[in-house]
Amino acid sequence: MTEPTVNTAGTAANSAARIAVSQLKTFKGNPRRGSVPDIAASLTANGQYRPIVVNRGTHTGRPNEVLAGNHTLLAARELGWADIDCWLVDVDEQQAKAIVVADNKIPALGGYDNKALLEILESLDTLDGTGYAQDDLDDLAAALEELEPAPEDELAGNQGTATSLEDLKTNYDQSDQRMVVMTYVGDEYLWVVETLQRVAEAHGLESNAAVLVHLLKQEETGLDAAPAVAE
Repeated sequence: MTEPTVNTAGTAANSAARIAVSQLKTFKGNPRRGSVPDIAASLTANGQYRPIVVNRGTHTGRPNEVLAGNHTLLAARELGWADIDCWLVDVDEQQAKAIVVADNKIPALGGYDNKALLEILESLDTLDGTGYAQDDLDDLAAALEELEPAPEDELAGNQGTATSLEDLKTNYDQSDQRMVVMTYVGDEYLWVVETLQRVAEAHGLESNAAVLVHLLKQEETGLDAAPAVAE
């Protein structure tokens, strides 16, 4: 094993180092499936703003194994990086596995303040390297608009008189547009966004709404072709 150069003070087990990408190995059996292209875009736009976590392997027999940041390593390889910032630990098999699953799971347990998220995204000069696209901003804005209570003047008639629920329903029925708001959590949200983008690119579709209609039409065709099930 080539001993990495430690460039920051630390214990023998825990220390910072910049290690050649060629010396590092991904964690065998990592259950996480990350988006390497999006991470590569972030590294290109933002640089590496946190180190990956690497196990020295004294207790596992697998030196220089990445516990957190496996897809960052893969992205660095794709970008042709020679080396990468690491935080070195030295843990046994059980703790190595626990770190891998914790690093993947715990961030997914959180959520977002969508209003604050939209404000940040809209304040950026570019979305490059953020993992977000304009469609995501549109979806966030639509979801927040759906949750906003209607202003008082919208709940009144054209002459300022109170509008009944029946009138509101009639106006809604006469509108030629409808909105469907869907909520996802953590990893599922990221997968949905990534898959929507892939389907849109594959079929030349311009919006998430168009992708959903495309997929539903395919499913409807399958349902129509399926034989009826006797009760």
